[in-house]
Amino acid sequence: MTIRYGELRSFFLTRFHEDWQKNAASRAEVVADFVSTENPVLVEGVISDLPSLLGELIPEDELHEVILSQYGLAFDPWKHEISMEEWLRGLLRE
Repeated sequence: MTIRYGELRSFFLTRFHEDWQKNAASRAEVVADFVSTENPVLVEGVISDLPSLLGELIPEDELHEVILSQYGLAFDPWKHEISMEEWLRGLLRE
């Protein structure tokens, strides 16, 4: 799978990096900060990218691998017994 959602990748790399949990108490706090401080065009891009990615109906194991390795998410929901799809849908709701 090639990277087609550049704004989403940028969001993960800058907001969900290795130390994100030292800077925020929750995923919702990261999202709130992102929405209130980031360029609105980037915010809209992420809001557009997430449902598009989820709409591709990628198998869970492939989605997990792609998001961690190619999109740079430094949080593994599987370690918390949450599917990647479920984590991404929660992110979209927030």
